[in-house]
Amino acid sequence: MLDLHHFLARSAGAAVVCGLLLSIFHATHGFQAAAKSVGMTAVVFDSGLLSSVLTHRLFFHRLRRFPGPFFAKASKLWTFLRVANKPQAHVLTMQLHQRYGDWVRIDPRELSTTVAAAIPAIYSSGSALIPGDDNHGSIFSVRNKEIHSDRRKAWSRPFNGAAVASCTGWMVRRSMREILQDVEKSGEAYSLSALWFTHLSFQPLFRIVLRLITMISICSGTSEPRSTLHGAALRLLISLPGAAKALEPFQDWCNNELNQEIKKREAGEKPNGSIVSRLVNDPEGLFTLTEIARNLDSRLTVAAGSFEYSDTVASAIVGVWCYMAANPTIYKKLQRILDQDFTGGDREYSNSVGSHTPYLGGVIHEFLRLQPLIPSALPRETPPEGITIEGVYVPGSTIISVPVHAIGRDGRYYERPFEFVAERWTEEMPEPVRDSRVFMPFTLGPYQCAGNPRACLEMRMVLSRVALNFDLALANHGTEDVPRSPSGPLFVAGAGFVDQVFAEEEEWGNKSAA
Repeated sequence: MLDLHHFLARSAGAAVVCGLLLSIFHATHGFQAAAKSVGMTAVVFDSGLLSSVLTHRLFFHRLRRFPGPFFAKASKLWTFLRVANKPQAHVLTMQLHQRYGDWVRIDPRELSTTVAAAIPAIYSSGSALIPGDDNHGSIFSVRNKEIHSDRRKAWSRPFNGAAVASCTGWMVRRSMREILQDVEKSGEAYSLSALWFTHLSFQPLFRIVLRLITMISICSGTSEPRSTLHGAALRLLISLPGAAKALEPFQDWCNNELNQEIKKREAGEKPNGSIVSRLVNDPEGLFTLTEIARNLDSRLTVAAGSFEYSDTVASAIVGVWCYMAANPTIYKKLQRILDQDFTGGDREYSNSVGSHTPYLGGVIHEFLRLQPLIPSALPRETPPEGITIEGVYVPGSTIISVPVHAIGRDGRYYERPFEFVAERWTEEMPEPVRDSRVFMPFTLGPYQCAGNPRACLEMRMVLSRVALNFDLALANHGTEDVPRSPSGPLFVAGAGFVDQVFAEEEEWGNKSAA
């Protein structure tokens, strides 16, 4: 559906073209007279159209009874102008819910709700809703459920826990050895920024997604394609005719990587185990799609988790360390519990034991509650007949979503909602979560993140092994620089920069109790 401001911009361009044509056919009157005539006609037409559309949206629209900012009901520009300089749309949405209640009209045809019953109604496998109209053609937003189901099968196989575990362990161990060697050489506390966690988390994915050497060169900050992925204006660039050229280097690189894998398949070469290789060689994978669909999916494998400051797992690891550095008792308790589970230290760590450490899982869950990796809402479109949620009727063809960031901090569903309380996910608290439906860090249903197993495994592994090797503190000995809200673009949370000091433990088990 064409937005109003897009239509007005294009109609203005059409007026210029018409003026040029009229100047040719009315040479006797001259270019200026013809242009003035066409310009006045365009102004009168657009003014009438604009006033008519605004009157409809503000007073006669099917969503007129839902509360929300007055100007947000008129145009999406209201939201864009408020997040252009500080891209935190999720914070804006939470503030709107605090002011207007459970149901907020955040755009001319879009609703946001914090009602728990809306989550299964919108996102579950049995829901009649489909992804919103903001589609780019990759598997993430395929609206046909049968087509999505077929394509999702090929994605689920290379992203399952077993496939990730086969190549994750040795890379993390190698990275840990390198860090330990640096600490030993320095002879003092070792200061690390968020960049280290990003690269530590990336290394397993480098091996899985695309060729290792190529990805390292791009994530080192020396490659042009990476620089085009960030910034709040990215979505605007995609929408403006001609402006999307800035993304061409990144798109060309992704397409080239995919084409190389396709050529290997056609030449009969054995798959190398990467995600792209598995997707190409899968009977229901990329090779069965059109060229456009293949290229879009290749970009998704990269943009969703392979680039510096946009990788979701790295962002989670950075965020957890920030919370624990600002609250040392949490970190000390985690160290004490891990020391009990792995008496021999890091050398005895295993995924099977680490995955059954309740407090470690609680730390990860609590961070994902407070700082979801996709803090912005995932929009869905209601069927023509509409839906009813707890007595509230939502008309058909309406975009609706549940703001993950806002609902994770709602006092109706969590006790002490703004505090980091890892115990709420263990048996230590009698009423940990008042409504389990509201916890959806990887969303729900058929569109749930395919990389969920990989993300959980990596976070547990990296957090455990670092905690078994290092003590932790903020480099500035304070908490004023710890981020309280995700940074990054409008959709995916990004990893910020917070310097932290990691000091190697001399003896296993020599850590003070929480």
